[in-house]
Amino acid sequence: MILLNTINQQIIKETNRARILKLIREKKEITIKDIAKELGTSIPTVISKVNELIEIGIIKEGGVAESSGGRKPVLIRFVPESRLSFGINISPKRISIALMNLDAKILVEKSTEYNASCSFDKILSITKEIIESIIIENKIDRNKILGIGFSLPGIVDEENLILENAPNINVKGFDFGPYEKFFGFPIYIENEANVAAIGESELGISSHYNNMVFVSITEGIGTGIIIQNTLYKSTNKRAGEFGHMRITDDHIKCNCGRTGCWEMYASETALLKKYNDKATTKVSTVSQLISRIEEKDPIACEVFNDYIRYLAVGIENIILTLSPEKIIIGGKISKYHNLYEKNLVEYINRESILYTIEESIIGYSLLKGRASILGAGLLPVYQLIRTGATTL
Repeated sequence: MILLNTINQQIIKETNRARILKLIREKKEITIKDIAKELGTSIPTVISKVNELIEIGIIKEGGVAESSGGRKPVLIRFVPESRLSFGINISPKRISIALMNLDAKILVEKSTEYNASCSFDKILSITKEIIESIIIENKIDRNKILGIGFSLPGIVDEENLILENAPNINVKGFDFGPYEKFFGFPIYIENEANVAAIGESELGISSHYNNMVFVSITEGIGTGIIIQNTLYKSTNKRAGEFGHMRITDDHIKCNCGRTGCWEMYASETALLKKYNDKATTKVSTVSQLISRIEEKDPIACEVFNDYIRYLAVGIENIILTLSPEKIIIGGKISKYHNLYEKNLVEYINRESILYTIEESIIGYSLLKGRASILGAGLLPVYQLIRTGATTL
């Protein structure tokens, strides 16, 4: 019983500290009295936990608030630069790395392409070299770095640090555990679309929605599901693989081994391939194809119209399955939504007799393609906020 009581008391202390830290981070500045009032906690408890957080520099005293009489109360302020984290996005052919503060502000950003024949060990070695260069060039105190969050294009067991299957980069059953010592920092991993959903729900246009789906359109298609402000993964951690739902009986084979997958018709790769199969002069980027659409290139316009129809089929299935408050489209294609958003909604409504959706249900990410890397960088920050850790 003594041991159980000790554990319970420790959990209570950590929970109080975490709740106080979370509130201060959200408010940016607040008084001790207001913390106690909002959390229903005693002022002595708040003072004790605030002092612990001040001691390690995550918060500080600064300025005074207006007084309703008597002494002006001291403001407690959050210190975003007190801790840092790395967000890493690994996609086919490219590694993107961002150093962020506790407010998810990107301080340094670097990216590099890698050869498709690279082993995953080599990809991680390249990643480490870039991280070390950022630390050295910017004279970063390593003790301030909370950890590294990885955004990965596949099925992830985040608790056991296993990348279970990532067919688009030809990786299966990869254990990140030994790499914590290799990098010298705690590691957090998550599926690319899931961390994009985290980034979008925290920092994007859907931050005030409790239930949303983020559709990440890159070389493939991934979807991250937020239900009641919580990332939904299911018991087998495979929820949200809408990119691999079958939308046609066509026999185009996907990297997953099946045919008819949505991402084979509505991803960036699919869009570019379909155009290049028909056009005399090829394109290599979405922006090049969009330029041809704007120039009224008939092949580009035809291909793009077909693409939007396939995009609509997948989104309609998501709406029928989850009926979210908001669906956010991310990826390079989201930047050009003015070209297709009206048609997209019309196609969805035209092909459904069960409902009529409002145009406002579909939104487009404003994070400039950084939703995944921002979400990845938030993973170590969330760990800090969850635990209220007071050690470096």
